[in-house]
Amino acid sequence: GKEESVATFKGNEFFCYDLSLTPIQSSTDEITLSFRTLQRNGLMLHTGKSADYVNLSLKSGAVWLVINLGSGAFEALVEPVNGKFNDNAWHDVRVTRNLRQHAGIGHAMVTISVDGILTTTGYTQEDYTMLGSDDFFYIGGSPNTADLPGSPVSNNFMGCLKDVVYKNNDFKLELSRLAIDRDPKISLHGDLVFRCEDVAALDPVTFETPESYIALPKWNTKKTGSISFDFRTTEPSGLLLFSHGRPQGGQEQRPGRELKSDYFAVELLEGYLYLLMDMGSGSIKIKTSNRKVNDGDWCHVDFQREGRRGSISVNSRSTPFSSNEGSEILDLDSEMYLGGLPETRSDLVLPPEVWTALLNLGYVGCVRDLFIDGKSRDVRRLAEMQSAPGVSSFCTRELQKKCGSAPCGNGGQCREGWNRYICDCTGTGFLGENCEI
Repeated sequence: GKEESVATFKGNEFFCYDLSLTPIQSSTDEITLSFRTLQRNGLMLHTGKSADYVNLSLKSGAVWLVINLGSGAFEALVEPVNGKFNDNAWHDVRVTRNLRQHAGIGHAMVTISVDGILTTTGYTQEDYTMLGSDDFFYIGGSPNTADLPGSPVSNNFMGCLKDVVYKNNDFKLELSRLAIDRDPKISLHGDLVFRCEDVAALDPVTFETPESYIALPKWNTKKTGSISFDFRTTEPSGLLLFSHGRPQGGQEQRPGRELKSDYFAVELLEGYLYLLMDMGSGSIKIKTSNRKVNDGDWCHVDFQREGRRGSISVNSRSTPFSSNEGSEILDLDSEMYLGGLPETRSDLVLPPEVWTALLNLGYVGCVRDLFIDGKSRDVRRLAEMQSAPGVSSFCTRELQKKCGSAPCGNGGQCREGWNRYICDCTGTGFLGENCEI
Protein backbone atom coordinates (compact mmCIF):
# COMPACT_ATOMS: atom_id res chain seq x y z
CA GLY A 1 0.00 0.00 0.00
CA LYS A 2 1.03 3.61 -0.39
CA GLU A 3 2.66 5.46 2.44
CA GLU A 4 0.40 7.65 4.57
CA SER A 5 1.04 11.39 4.67
CA VAL A 6 0.31 12.67 8.18
CA ALA A 7 0.86 15.95 10.03
CA THR A 8 0.24 17.08 13.62
CA PHE A 9 -1.29 20.50 14.35
CA LYS A 10 -1.23 22.03 17.82
CA GLY A 11 -3.39 25.11 17.28
CA ASN A 12 -0.77 27.42 15.78
CA GLU A 13 0.22 25.27 12.80
CA PHE A 14 -1.10 25.14 9.27
CA PHE A 15 0.14 24.78 5.71
CA CYS A 16 -1.19 26.32 2.54
CA TYR A 17 -0.92 25.71 -1.18
CA ASP A 18 -0.80 28.66 -3.55
CA LEU A 19 -3.31 28.24 -6.37
CA SER A 20 -2.58 31.57 -8.10
CA LEU A 21 -0.45 30.04 -10.86
CA THR A 22 -2.74 27.05 -11.45
CA PRO A 23 -6.27 28.23 -10.61
CA ILE A 24 -8.97 25.61 -10.21
CA GLN A 25 -11.61 25.65 -12.97
CA SER A 26 -13.69 22.55 -12.91
CA SER A 27 -17.21 21.15 -13.04
CA THR A 28 -16.63 18.24 -10.66
CA ASP A 29 -14.22 17.86 -7.83
CA GLU A 30 -13.52 15.84 -4.71
CA ILE A 31 -11.80 16.54 -1.40
CA THR A 32 -10.73 13.67 0.85
CA LEU A 33 -8.95 13.68 4.19
CA SER A 34 -8.78 11.87 7.52
CA PHE A 35 -8.66 13.53 10.93
CA ARG A 36 -8.05 12.55 14.54
CA THR A 37 -8.56 14.94 17.45
CA LEU A 38 -9.80 15.49 21.01
CA GLN A 39 -10.72 19.11 20.33
CA ARG A 40 -14.37 20.02 19.69
CA ASN A 41 -13.73 22.95 17.30
CA GLY A 42 -11.21 23.68 14.58
CA LEU A 43 -10.67 24.51 10.92
CA MET A 44 -9.59 21.54 8.81
CA LEU A 45 -9.61 22.96 5.28
CA HIS A 46 -10.55 26.15 3.48
CA THR A 47 -10.16 27.54 0.00
CA GLY A 48 -11.68 30.51 -1.77
CA LYS A 49 -12.78 34.08 -1.21
CA SER A 50 -16.01 35.75 -0.14
CA ALA A 51 -18.41 34.59 -2.85
CA ASP A 52 -16.86 31.28 -3.82
CA TYR A 53 -15.41 29.06 -1.13
CA VAL A 54 -15.33 25.68 0.59
CA ASN A 55 -14.85 25.40 4.34
CA LEU A 56 -14.56 22.14 6.25
CA SER A 57 -14.47 22.44 10.03
CA LEU A 58 -15.13 20.60 13.23
CA LYS A 59 -17.68 22.42 15.40
CA SER A 60 -18.91 21.10 18.74
CA GLY A 61 -17.65 17.65 17.76
CA ALA A 62 -19.58 17.51 14.46
CA VAL A 63 -18.25 18.00 10.91
CA TRP A 64 -19.48 21.17 9.17
CA LEU A 65 -19.18 21.83 5.47
CA VAL A 66 -19.92 25.38 4.32
CA ILE A 67 -19.94 26.02 0.57
CA ASN A 68 -20.66 29.08 -1.53
CA LEU A 69 -20.63 28.95 -5.33
CA GLY A 70 -21.49 32.60 -5.81
CA SER A 71 -25.19 32.67 -5.00
CA GLY A 72 -25.17 32.29 -1.23
CA ALA A 73 -23.80 29.89 1.30
CA PHE A 74 -25.22 26.59 2.41
CA GLU A 75 -24.14 24.38 5.25
CA ALA A 76 -24.14 20.62 5.65
CA LEU A 77 -23.67 19.14 9.09
CA VAL A 78 -22.65 15.55 9.77
CA GLU A 79 -23.04 14.22 13.29
CA PRO A 80 -21.88 10.78 14.37
CA VAL A 81 -24.43 8.09 15.09
CA ASN A 82 -23.25 8.04 18.68
CA GLY A 83 -20.74 10.14 20.58
CA LYS A 84 -18.67 12.83 18.91
CA PHE A 85 -16.06 12.90 16.17
CA ASN A 86 -13.46 14.35 18.59
CA ASP A 87 -12.83 10.96 20.21
CA ASN A 88 -9.15 10.64 19.20
CA ALA A 89 -9.97 7.99 16.59
CA TRP A 90 -9.39 8.39 12.85
CA HIS A 91 -12.36 9.56 10.78
CA ASP A 92 -12.52 9.73 6.97
CA VAL A 93 -14.15 12.64 5.17
CA ARG A 94 -15.10 12.84 1.50
CA VAL A 95 -16.67 15.90 -0.13
CA THR A 96 -17.78 15.87 -3.77
CA ARG A 97 -19.15 18.73 -5.85
CA ASN A 98 -20.76 18.20 -9.20
CA LEU A 99 -22.10 20.95 -11.47
CA ARG A 100 -24.37 20.25 -14.42
CA GLN A 101 -25.75 22.88 -16.73
CA HIS A 102 -29.25 22.62 -18.09
CA ALA A 103 -30.78 25.41 -20.20
CA GLY A 104 -28.43 27.98 -18.71
CA ILE A 105 -29.11 27.04 -15.12
CA GLY A 106 -26.48 25.36 -13.01
CA HIS A 107 -27.45 22.40 -10.85
CA ALA A 108 -25.01 21.71 -8.06
CA MET A 109 -24.90 18.41 -6.26
CA VAL A 110 -22.82 18.32 -3.11
CA THR A 111 -22.18 15.24 -1.01
CA ILE A 112 -20.24 14.90 2.21
CA SER A 113 -19.60 11.62 3.94
CA VAL A 114 -17.82 10.98 7.22
CA ASP A 115 -16.95 7.34 7.90
CA GLY A 116 -19.43 6.45 5.17
CA ILE A 117 -22.35 8.39 6.71
CA LEU A 118 -23.60 10.27 3.67
CA THR A 119 -25.30 13.64 3.48
CA THR A 120 -26.38 14.86 0.04
CA THR A 121 -27.53 18.33 -0.84
CA GLY A 122 -28.58 19.60 -4.23
CA TYR A 123 -29.44 23.11 -5.26
CA THR A 124 -29.71 25.24 -8.37
CA GLN A 125 -28.45 28.68 -9.24
CA GLU A 126 -29.09 30.97 -12.18
CA ASP A 127 -25.61 32.44 -12.56
CA TYR A 128 -23.94 29.18 -13.46
CA THR A 129 -20.25 29.21 -12.58
CA MET A 130 -17.46 26.71 -12.58
CA LEU A 131 -16.00 25.51 -9.31
CA GLY A 132 -13.13 27.93 -9.04
CA SER A 133 -10.40 29.14 -6.72
CA ASP A 134 -7.27 31.14 -7.41
CA ASP A 135 -6.57 31.75 -3.74
CA PHE A 136 -4.93 29.41 -1.24
CA PHE A 137 -5.76 25.99 0.05
CA TYR A 138 -5.45 26.27 3.82
CA ILE A 139 -4.96 23.02 5.72
CA GLY A 140 -5.28 22.77 9.51
CA GLY A 141 -5.69 26.49 10.03
CA SER A 142 -4.98 29.91 8.60
CA PRO A 143 -3.40 33.24 9.61
CA ASN A 144 -6.80 34.52 10.75
CA THR A 145 -9.44 31.81 10.83
CA ALA A 146 -12.18 34.07 12.24
CA ASP A 147 -11.90 36.18 9.09
CA LEU A 148 -12.36 33.37 6.56
CA PRO A 149 -15.67 33.74 4.72
CA GLY A 150 -18.22 31.24 5.99
CA SER A 151 -15.98 29.84 8.70
CA PRO A 152 -18.16 28.50 11.54
CA VAL A 153 -15.21 28.48 13.95
CA SER A 154 -12.48 30.97 14.79
CA ASN A 155 -9.68 28.63 15.84
CA ASN A 156 -7.22 26.36 14.09
CA PHE A 157 -7.28 22.58 14.19
CA MET A 158 -5.57 20.65 16.98
CA GLY A 159 -4.82 17.03 16.20
CA CYS A 160 -3.67 15.00 13.19
CA LEU A 161 -4.70 15.30 9.54
CA LYS A 162 -3.76 12.65 7.02
CA ASP A 163 -3.87 12.21 3.25
CA VAL A 164 -5.51 15.52 2.36
CA VAL A 165 -6.20 15.27 -1.38
CA TYR A 166 -7.99 17.53 -3.86
CA LYS A 167 -8.81 16.22 -7.30
CA ASN A 168 -10.91 17.39 -10.25
CA ASN A 169 -11.34 16.72 -13.99
CA ASP A 170 -7.86 18.04 -14.76
CA PHE A 171 -5.48 17.31 -11.91
CA LYS A 172 -4.90 15.83 -8.49
CA LEU A 173 -3.22 17.64 -5.59
CA GLU A 174 -1.94 15.37 -2.84
CA LEU A 175 -1.66 18.29 -0.43
CA SER A 176 -0.30 16.39 2.58
CA ARG A 177 2.32 14.68 0.42
CA LEU A 178 3.30 18.02 -1.19
CA ALA A 179 3.78 19.53 2.28
CA ILE A 180 6.05 16.68 3.35
CA ASP A 181 8.01 17.02 0.08
CA ARG A 182 8.31 20.81 0.68
CA ASP A 183 6.77 21.61 -2.70
CA PRO A 184 7.60 25.23 -3.69
CA LYS A 185 3.91 26.14 -3.87
CA ILE A 186 3.39 25.02 -0.26
CA SER A 187 4.24 27.19 2.71
CA LEU A 188 4.46 25.72 6.19
CA HIS A 189 3.56 27.69 9.31
CA GLY A 190 4.27 26.93 12.95
CA ASP A 191 5.91 23.85 14.33
CA LEU A 192 4.57 21.18 11.97
CA VAL A 193 5.49 17.58 12.69
CA PHE A 194 4.98 15.05 9.91
CA ARG A 195 3.80 12.15 12.04
CA CYS A 196 0.77 11.80 14.30
CA GLU A 197 1.47 12.88 17.86
CA ASP A 198 -1.06 13.08 20.65
CA VAL A 199 -2.32 16.61 21.12
CA ALA A 200 -3.73 17.00 24.60
CA ALA A 201 -7.26 18.24 24.91
CA LEU A 202 -7.33 21.63 26.56
CA ASP A 203 -8.35 20.59 30.06
CA PRO A 204 -10.94 22.72 31.79
CA VAL A 205 -10.23 24.61 34.99
CA THR A 206 -12.55 25.53 37.82
CA PHE A 207 -12.48 28.92 39.50
CA GLU A 208 -13.54 27.86 42.99
CA THR A 209 -13.87 31.28 44.62
CA PRO A 210 -14.68 34.84 43.48
CA GLU A 211 -11.07 35.77 44.35
CA SER A 212 -9.48 33.19 42.04
CA TYR A 213 -8.27 34.35 38.62
CA ILE A 214 -5.66 33.69 35.93
CA ALA A 215 -3.59 36.43 34.30
CA LEU A 216 -3.19 36.10 30.52
CA PRO A 217 -0.62 38.01 28.46
CA LYS A 218 -1.60 41.42 27.12
CA TRP A 219 -4.01 41.09 24.18
CA ASN A 220 -2.42 42.92 21.30
CA THR A 221 -5.64 43.40 19.38
CA LYS A 222 -5.60 46.94 17.87
CA LYS A 223 -7.90 46.69 14.80
CA THR A 224 -9.07 43.08 14.70
CA GLY A 225 -9.33 40.22 17.09
CA SER A 226 -11.20 37.10 18.14
CA ILE A 227 -11.72 35.27 21.41
CA SER A 228 -13.63 32.06 22.01
CA PHE A 229 -14.12 29.93 25.10
CA ASP A 230 -16.61 27.68 26.89
CA PHE A 231 -17.87 28.28 30.41
CA ARG A 232 -20.15 26.39 32.78
CA THR A 233 -21.74 27.62 35.99
CA THR A 234 -24.98 27.89 37.94
CA GLU A 235 -24.07 31.23 39.53
CA PRO A 236 -25.87 34.32 38.24
CA SER A 237 -23.02 36.84 38.23
CA GLY A 238 -19.26 36.95 37.74
CA LEU A 239 -16.53 38.68 35.77
CA LEU A 240 -15.20 36.34 33.05
CA LEU A 241 -12.72 38.50 31.12
CA PHE A 242 -11.27 41.95 31.70
CA SER A 243 -8.45 44.04 30.27
CA HIS A 244 -7.88 47.78 30.02
CA GLY A 245 -5.67 50.23 28.18
CA ARG A 246 -3.35 52.97 29.30
CA PRO A 247 -5.24 55.51 31.42
CA GLN A 248 -6.04 58.73 29.57
CA GLY A 249 -6.16 61.98 31.46
CA GLY A 250 -2.52 61.90 32.42
CA GLN A 251 -0.97 63.50 35.46
CA GLU A 252 -3.29 66.49 35.85
CA GLN A 253 -5.60 64.31 37.93
CA ARG A 254 -8.25 66.65 39.34
CA PRO A 255 -10.67 65.56 42.04
CA GLY A 256 -13.92 64.33 40.59
CA ARG A 257 -12.37 63.61 37.20
CA GLU A 258 -12.45 59.93 36.36
CA LEU A 259 -9.47 58.26 34.76
CA LYS A 260 -10.60 56.82 31.43
CA SER A 261 -9.10 54.12 29.28
CA ASP A 262 -10.03 51.65 26.57
CA TYR A 263 -11.27 48.37 27.98
CA PHE A 264 -12.75 45.00 27.07
CA ALA A 265 -14.88 42.86 29.38
CA VAL A 266 -17.22 39.87 29.34
CA GLU A 267 -19.40 39.47 32.41
CA LEU A 268 -22.23 37.33 33.68
CA LEU A 269 -24.89 39.42 35.40
CA GLU A 270 -28.14 37.97 36.79
CA GLY A 271 -27.73 34.96 34.51
CA TYR A 272 -27.22 36.92 31.27
CA LEU A 273 -23.93 37.33 29.42
CA TYR A 274 -22.78 40.85 28.52
CA LEU A 275 -20.01 42.19 26.33
CA LEU A 276 -18.63 45.59 27.36
CA MET A 277 -15.97 47.63 25.62
CA ASP A 278 -14.73 51.12 24.94
CA MET A 279 -12.34 51.96 22.12
CA GLY A 280 -12.02 55.59 23.18
CA SER A 281 -15.28 56.98 21.83
CA GLY A 282 -17.64 55.78 24.55
CA SER A 283 -18.51 52.45 26.04
CA ILE A 284 -20.95 49.92 24.60
CA LYS A 285 -22.75 47.20 26.54
CA ILE A 286 -24.29 44.34 24.58
CA LYS A 287 -26.63 41.76 26.09
CA THR A 288 -25.61 38.69 24.12
CA SER A 289 -28.81 36.70 24.41
CA ASN A 290 -32.25 36.78 25.93
CA ARG A 291 -31.68 33.37 27.44
CA LYS A 292 -30.01 32.85 30.78
CA VAL A 293 -26.77 30.95 30.43
CA ASN A 294 -26.16 29.90 34.05
CA ASP A 295 -28.00 26.59 33.71
CA GLY A 296 -25.00 24.40 34.56
CA ASP A 297 -24.44 23.33 30.94
CA TRP A 298 -21.39 24.22 28.87
CA CYS A 299 -21.91 27.46 26.96
CA HIS A 300 -19.77 28.41 23.93
CA VAL A 301 -18.84 32.07 23.44
CA ASP A 302 -17.24 33.45 20.28
CA PHE A 303 -16.25 37.12 19.95
CA GLN A 304 -14.96 38.59 16.66
CA ARG A 305 -14.17 42.17 15.81
CA GLU A 306 -13.03 44.09 12.74
CA GLY A 307 -12.57 47.80 13.46
CA ARG A 308 -15.73 49.25 14.97
CA ARG A 309 -17.92 46.29 14.02
CA GLY A 310 -18.11 42.75 15.15
CA SER A 311 -20.25 40.04 16.67
CA ILE A 312 -20.47 37.96 19.79
CA SER A 313 -22.18 34.60 19.58
CA VAL A 314 -23.40 32.41 22.41
CA ASN A 315 -24.09 28.77 21.54
CA SER A 316 -24.06 29.75 17.83
CA ARG A 317 -26.65 32.55 18.21
CA SER A 318 -24.87 35.64 16.98
CA THR A 319 -25.41 39.27 18.05
CA PRO A 320 -23.78 41.98 15.91
CA PHE A 321 -22.44 45.17 17.47
CA SER A 322 -20.85 48.39 16.33
CA SER A 323 -19.18 50.94 18.56
CA ASN A 324 -19.60 54.70 18.37
CA GLU A 325 -18.14 56.78 15.54
CA GLY A 326 -14.48 57.45 16.10
CA SER A 327 -11.72 55.10 17.05
CA GLU A 328 -11.36 51.70 15.35
CA ILE A 329 -8.48 50.70 17.60
CA LEU A 330 -8.89 48.81 20.86
CA ASP A 331 -5.77 49.73 22.83
CA LEU A 332 -5.25 47.30 25.69
CA ASP A 333 -2.25 47.70 27.91
CA SER A 334 -2.88 45.54 30.97
CA GLU A 335 -2.77 41.80 31.30
CA MET A 336 -6.05 40.13 30.48
CA TYR A 337 -7.71 38.67 33.55
CA LEU A 338 -9.77 35.48 33.33
CA GLY A 339 -12.21 34.60 36.10
CA GLY A 340 -11.79 37.70 38.24
CA LEU A 341 -9.35 40.42 39.28
CA PRO A 342 -6.27 40.54 41.51
CA GLU A 343 -6.78 41.69 45.08
CA THR A 344 -4.42 44.63 44.76
CA ARG A 345 -5.82 46.70 41.94
CA SER A 346 -4.57 50.19 42.67
CA ASP A 347 -3.11 50.28 39.17
CA LEU A 348 -6.29 48.97 37.53
CA VAL A 349 -8.73 51.35 35.90
CA LEU A 350 -12.18 49.92 36.59
CA PRO A 351 -14.89 51.36 34.32
CA PRO A 352 -18.13 52.11 36.19
CA GLU A 353 -20.12 50.20 33.53
CA VAL A 354 -18.54 46.86 34.48
CA TRP A 355 -20.65 46.10 37.53
CA THR A 356 -19.06 42.76 38.40
CA ALA A 357 -15.65 44.45 38.60
CA LEU A 358 -16.91 47.22 40.88
CA LEU A 359 -18.96 44.87 43.05
CA ASN A 360 -16.02 42.49 43.29
CA LEU A 361 -18.00 39.59 41.83
CA GLY A 362 -15.36 37.21 40.49
CA TYR A 363 -16.54 34.30 38.35
CA VAL A 364 -17.08 30.93 40.04
CA GLY A 365 -17.42 27.99 37.65
CA CYS A 366 -15.51 26.23 34.86
CA VAL A 367 -13.75 27.46 31.71
CA ARG A 368 -12.30 25.43 28.84
CA ASP A 369 -11.09 25.81 25.25
CA LEU A 370 -9.84 29.38 25.41
CA PHE A 371 -8.60 30.65 22.04
CA ILE A 372 -7.31 34.18 21.49
CA ASP A 373 -6.93 35.25 17.84
CA GLY A 374 -7.27 31.59 16.84
CA LYS A 375 -4.39 30.42 19.04
CA SER A 376 -5.00 28.12 21.97
CA ARG A 377 -4.26 29.24 25.53
CA ASP A 378 -3.75 26.33 27.88
CA VAL A 379 -5.45 27.81 30.94
CA ARG A 380 -4.66 24.81 33.08
CA ARG A 381 -0.95 25.17 32.41
CA LEU A 382 -1.12 28.93 33.02
CA ALA A 383 -2.86 28.29 36.35
CA GLU A 384 -0.13 25.84 37.33
CA MET A 385 2.66 28.21 36.28
CA GLN A 386 1.11 31.09 38.23
CA SER A 387 0.22 28.70 41.08
CA ALA A 388 -3.08 30.54 41.06
CA PRO A 389 -4.95 29.97 44.33
CA GLY A 390 -8.49 28.65 44.06
CA VAL A 391 -8.04 27.42 40.47
CA SER A 392 -8.28 23.65 40.10
CA SER A 393 -7.99 21.28 37.17
CA PHE A 394 -11.02 19.55 35.69
CA CYS A 395 -14.64 20.52 36.05
CA THR A 396 -16.86 18.66 38.47
CA ARG A 397 -20.24 19.65 39.76
CA GLU A 398 -20.93 18.46 43.28
CA LEU A 399 -24.52 17.42 43.70
CA GLN A 400 -25.02 17.77 47.44
CA LYS A 401 -26.63 21.04 48.48
CA LYS A 402 -24.46 23.47 50.42
CA CYS A 403 -27.19 25.46 52.16
CA GLY A 404 -28.33 22.43 54.16
CA SER A 405 -26.11 23.34 57.09
CA ALA A 406 -27.79 26.78 57.38
CA PRO A 407 -24.46 28.63 57.16
CA CYS A 408 -25.83 32.18 56.90
CA GLY A 409 -26.30 34.01 60.19
CA ASN A 410 -28.50 36.90 61.25
CA GLY A 411 -31.32 36.25 58.79
CA GLY A 412 -29.11 36.17 55.68
CA GLN A 413 -30.57 34.31 52.70
CA CYS A 414 -28.61 31.25 51.54
CA ARG A 415 -28.33 30.53 47.79
CA GLU A 416 -26.72 27.56 46.12
CA GLY A 417 -23.63 28.52 44.11
CA TRP A 418 -21.22 26.41 42.04
CA ASN A 419 -20.01 23.86 44.63
CA ARG A 420 -20.47 26.49 47.35
CA TYR A 421 -23.11 28.51 49.18
CA ILE A 422 -23.62 32.27 48.86
CA CYS A 423 -25.07 34.32 51.71
CA ASP A 424 -27.15 37.31 50.70
CA CYS A 425 -26.96 39.70 53.67
CA THR A 426 -29.20 42.37 52.11
CA GLY A 427 -31.35 44.06 54.75
CA THR A 428 -29.76 42.24 57.70
CA GLY A 429 -27.41 45.07 58.65
CA PHE A 430 -24.58 42.51 58.67
CA LEU A 431 -21.68 41.82 56.28
CA GLY A 432 -19.16 39.09 55.69
CA GLU A 433 -19.24 35.68 54.04
CA ASN A 434 -21.83 34.38 56.54
CA CYS A 435 -23.45 37.74 57.45
CA GLU A 436 -21.57 37.52 60.75
CA ILE A 437 -19.78 40.91 60.80
